Parts: sequence; C-alpha cells; structure tokens
Amino acid sequence: MALPVLVDIEGVAARGVDVSDGARARAAIVDASALIHHATSNRWVLDGALDPAMPPVVQTVAYKVIRRALANPDDLQSETARLRFDAIAAADADRDGTVTLEELALVDLTALPSTQYGRGAGVLRLRGGG
Repeated sequence: MALPVLVDIEGVAARGVDVSDGARARAAIVDASALIHHATSNRWVLDGALDPAMPPVVQTVAYKVIRRALANPDDLQSETARLRFDAIAAADADRDGTVTLEELALVDLTALPSTQYGRGAGVLRLRGGG
C-alpha cells in the first residue's frame, strides 16, 4: 500500500518552488513524504489516509525538503558560503595547533560577526511520537 503524500504540487508551487518539470516535482513530493513517513514510523497515517490531527509543521518540513531537493539535487554547497575555520582556529588559546573541546567551549560562536560565518543549512531530525 502506497502511503499518502504530505503535500500537493500546487502547495509546492505556491511557496515559490519551480515545478515546471512536473514529473520531477511529483517525484520529490513522493520522496519527501516517504522519508518523513519512515522517520516518524507513519505516525500521521490513519486507515491509509493522513491523520487530521497531523500538525502543520509536518507539511512545512516536507515543503523545505522538497524545495532543497529541487533547487539543490546534488546537495552542493553555496559558492558564497563563508568558511568557519577562522573562528574555530582562533579558539586555540595556547597556539599548539590543536583546538581542544575546552578551548572551543570558551569561544562564543553565536557572537561572531556575520562576515566570519555563513548561515548554514542546519540539521533537522524527525521523530515519531509514541
């Protein structure tokens, strides 16, 4: 039995994603939905349909996954991404060429100037409840 997709192509397009290659867009929708269903142990499937109690954030995550899959299928890094090495290397307080966890803990990486780091994609982990 195929699990229901979490979003539709119209919703993807409404969020500014290019869906001109309909087959590719539909494949991304199916893939993202399957990934989320798997990661959450099909928590939001009830009698073969989406559970009405599914929180909206599940669809938001699906849209983000689909956008990334269509815009960056090879998972390439941005050419304008900034390297973060300088901030971490500067944590080497004793200048022995090794940054220890203790030295790194003394550096507030959240207070770095925006010219010293990039935004990054972050990591998202999904868990089914229960």
